[in-house]
Parts: sequence; C-alpha cells; structure tokens
Amino acid sequence: MAKKEDFVTKIKTLTGATSSELTIVFTLLVGLILGAFLKTYIYGEQDKKLINKEVFRLLDSLAEASRLSYSDIVIKTNVNLLDSTYNNFETSNIELAFNGNKKQTKAEKIAGKKFNINTASKSDLMKLPWVGEKTADKIIEYRNNKKFQKISDIKNIKGIGDKKFESMKEFITIE
Repeated sequence: MAKKEDFVTKIKTLTGATSSELTIVFTLLVGLILGAFLKTYIYGEQDKKLINKEVFRLLDSLAEASRLSYSDIVIKTNVNLLDSTYNNFETSNIELAFNGNKKQTKAEKIAGKKFNINTASKSDLMKLPWVGEKTADKIIEYRNNKKFQKISDIKNIKGIGDKKFESMKEFITIE
C-alpha cells in the first residue's frame, strides 16, 4: 500500500494535480481502454456505431460536469473511430478538455472590500492575500499590544514585507 501512495504522491508532485483530478484522469483512461477493447474484440459493426455515439455522449456530459468543478485538464489521444459511411476505421485526434472555472485568488474573492486590521476577526484577516492562520494570529497579537496607526504598520508583522504589503494594501484600512 505504501508503494501505491508513494506513486500517487510522485504523480501529484510532478503534475501539480489534486487527488480529484487524478481520479478523473484515471477513470477516463480506464474507460477509454475498456471501450477500445470492447469495440475491437467483442462487438459487431452495428454495435460499434452505437458505442461510438454513446461514448461521445458520455464524454460530452462528463466534460460539461467537470467544466464546473475541475481545473484545466487536457488529454490528447489518437483513436480509431468507425467511419459509418465506409464501414471502416479511421484514426482521429481527440482532445478532451476540462476547462473548469479558474480558482479565484484571495484578492479576486475580496475585490472591493476593505478590512480594518485593528478590529477584523481572524477569519476576515485570513481572507487577505498572503495571510494564513499563523499570520492572522500574529496580526491579532500585535494589535492587542499596540494598535496599527497606519496601514503600512502591518509590515511590522514578521513575514510581511514590502512585496506582501503591496498585494494587500488595497484591502486593508485602520478606520
């Protein structure tokens, strides 16, 4: 079992894919391999025509569902497709693209909002770009000892320098 987990971890690291994305890709590959096997060795010509229609209908519905929930995945492959006119197979290129909604950054999620760093809750502070749980705790600890006099005072927090301040300054206030 440890070898399987090591393999999955290596794949995640190399591709930057999540477990859900790997599951979808694996499911698609198994389906394509199984479909090719069934189409080639088991079914007759009429069945192959029906299978072609059904496979593409299922892939279309899967792509539509995935478009709403997964990041971009593109699978390119050559497939032998039944040409119903000549009753023979022709090789075609197929590209399955799951162009899901791009994951919003923290800045995109809070566009137009401002958080008072002297009064904001921990969860509100964590909505700011570059602010996680530990940094939010540091901000709260700092303001409990000394209020922020200007927004640039947030750079007094360990881990927040000029670059991080620039990305968050439009979302913070002291008023």
